[in-house]
Amino acid sequence: MRNIGRKLSFGLYFASLLVSALIGGILFFLDKEHEVVWIVFLSLVLFSFLLVFAVQKLLLKQIFEPIEKLKSDLESIARGEEIDRLGAIHPFDETGIVKEGMGVVAKELKNRDQRLLEQNNYTRKILDGQSSLIAVVREGKVLDCNQGFLRFFEAEDKEEFNQRFDQFIQIFEDVNKEGYLAIDRLYQESLIEFLLSRKEKISKVAIKKEDRLLSFSLLLDEIELEGKKHQIFVLNDITELEMYREALEKRVAAEIEKNRFKERIMYEQVRRSAMGELLVNIAHQWRQPLNNIGILTQDIEDMHHFGELNEKSLQANVQKIMEQIRGLSETISKFTGFYDKKDVLAGFLVRETVEKIISLIKDGFGRIEIEVKIFIPSGLLLYNNSQALEEILMALFVNSKEALERRSRESGQITISSVFDEENGNLTLYFVDDAGGIPKDILPKIFDPYFTTKFQSQGVGLGLFMARNIVENRMYGSISAANTPNGAKFTLSIPTCK
Repeated sequence: MRNIGRKLSFGLYFASLLVSALIGGILFFLDKEHEVVWIVFLSLVLFSFLLVFAVQKLLLKQIFEPIEKLKSDLESIARGEEIDRLGAIHPFDETGIVKEGMGVVAKELKNRDQRLLEQNNYTRKILDGQSSLIAVVREGKVLDCNQGFLRFFEAEDKEEFNQRFDQFIQIFEDVNKEGYLAIDRLYQESLIEFLLSRKEKISKVAIKKEDRLLSFSLLLDEIELEGKKHQIFVLNDITELEMYREALEKRVAAEIEKNRFKERIMYEQVRRSAMGELLVNIAHQWRQPLNNIGILTQDIEDMHHFGELNEKSLQANVQKIMEQIRGLSETISKFTGFYDKKDVLAGFLVRETVEKIISLIKDGFGRIEIEVKIFIPSGLLLYNNSQALEEILMALFVNSKEALERRSRESGQITISSVFDEENGNLTLYFVDDAGGIPKDILPKIFDPYFTTKFQSQGVGLGLFMARNIVENRMYGSISAANTPNGAKFTLSIPTCK
């Protein structure tokens, strides 16, 4: 500013000298012989210099010195210092007005700095009070962190922490656990890129402390300050939660295995019960052929006793006996095939499967005459588990027969029909009887294990439970029950499993 003043003074002096020379030249040209001209010229030069000197002083006092003071005040404001307050300001004192405004600005800036400081202290207290470990990292080094972070790593300050760890990533341990980050395969930059690109914002990491491996959840965010990227790491100790989770998973796995074991036992009980039904059917189907074989054998003996046995009569009776034996063998083959068939998904004819089950159990109905009506197309092909369907139908037939027996019925009717959805390949099978239906209070419970309406000596109530279990787990379908005016209606929904 003083250089500007000196340049301005030099310019004024030079201008006054030129003006004086110009005026003196004019006077000298007008009157060369009078001494008064020179006196006037010299007086004019002196007056000009005095005038310039006075103007210079005035400028320095009124403009340049206040501007220098304003500059000094601005430097004080930049350092956060207050500037001197002014008294009354003259209306034409522009620099005073500017300085007064600067004073207001300085005060406001100081108040703002105070508020920012208080806000910063408040935020710092909040961060230090968090149980989370929070750190701001740039290029692998910690720039700032909360007290919880320093306490956990037993460091006095961030400088001590940075001395112990060359890169922030070194605090993590590589563990071979599901859901944890594979630290050894990731460098500092690639780890950050990987975490920021994940849809799951929270990851699991392990940190070793005092020979203990602790589990932490990791939340990472990135911000840009002064043109450089900074990462904000937030770590929460989840060691106890992980221990509880692992213990719970073990308990759940144990319970699942226990339930599977129970289901296997129940399934075996159902199979044994069904085997008992089949043995009754075998006995019914064998009784007549065995009786015929006995009669034919006795006939051969009588013909021999009375001398009537010849080759022709012997051959005829032997042929009849062999026909009965072949019938017995076919019966055994049918019942053996029911249990020896492999549990696989394959295409099968639905009506043929239903008719097969009816042929196996019809003789086990005993004194009850049960008429079975089938409304299923002969060519209806389903790709699923035919063995499972046979076992389900067996359970439903036995359930209907027992319901008729409880009501002392001598006859009954069962209708089996189907609806096939060609668009999605799903089969709906309806099994309807006229055995009186299911009481409303027990209808929601009939598929529960060990639920039975029979006397304790008559069964354990696993047939319908296993039917539901089979259709859901082996046929990937569903079963439901409802009442009709005359009996019960079971609906099987079975998908095509290709």
